[in-house]
Amino acid sequence: MSADAGFVVTAAGASARMGGARKKEYRLLDGLPVLLHSIQAAFRTGLFDRYVVVLPPGDEAVWYDELLPLLDNPCRDLVTLAPGGTSRQESVFHALEALSGDPPEIVLIHDGARPWVSPDLIGRVYRKAREKGACIPVVALVDAPKRIGPTGEVVEHLDKHHLVGAQTPQGFRFSLIYEAHRRFHDRLHLFPDDAALCHAAGIPVHTVEGDPVNRKITFPWDLP
Repeated sequence: MSADAGFVVTAAGASARMGGARKKEYRLLDGLPVLLHSIQAAFRTGLFDRYVVVLPPGDEAVWYDELLPLLDNPCRDLVTLAPGGTSRQESVFHALEALSGDPPEIVLIHDGARPWVSPDLIGRVYRKAREKGACIPVVALVDAPKRIGPTGEVVEHLDKHHLVGAQTPQGFRFSLIYEAHRRFHDRLHLFPDDAALCHAAGIPVHTVEGDPVNRKITFPWDLP
């Protein structure tokens, strides 16, 4: 096991588009809460010695009473919690702050609503991040992308061969991503993900091949 890598899982959103009374990350998938699937996939790689899970403030009891007992025992003592913020990037910043006292060399940041991530993909991102400093997994677009105007009409037909879809986990040297978060702390809400934040900070973001199976649960029909 590496002693210089952390794995962050964000699950602080409201799951508004999912509907229902239960956050999507807490719902069961193949007998295990959605949130725990990615943690256990990361643990199986043997690359990480610390994990940070970001939850909405007030959900600590859900973690300790319902989720933690279902996590594989060797991994339980490696997980700490961080409170979610008002935006995804603020939530990530809270997780990075939790790691900053004993900072790892590499950190991977993953959406808790992507339970089908594989250990193989996690390993690819980790290795490229260690080599290049910043890395994201990407997949080719299948549908022809269009840009629409404010009233819904198509205003531009985009070439899908020059576009990709970004996935998580996104991997970085900790010092780079933490400094980028600190630099843009008052504007974190403007960035859709950590790759965009790195780009704004002038940090080259490299890519590895993603996995179509590694999809994100957003709507009710995304769960089998």
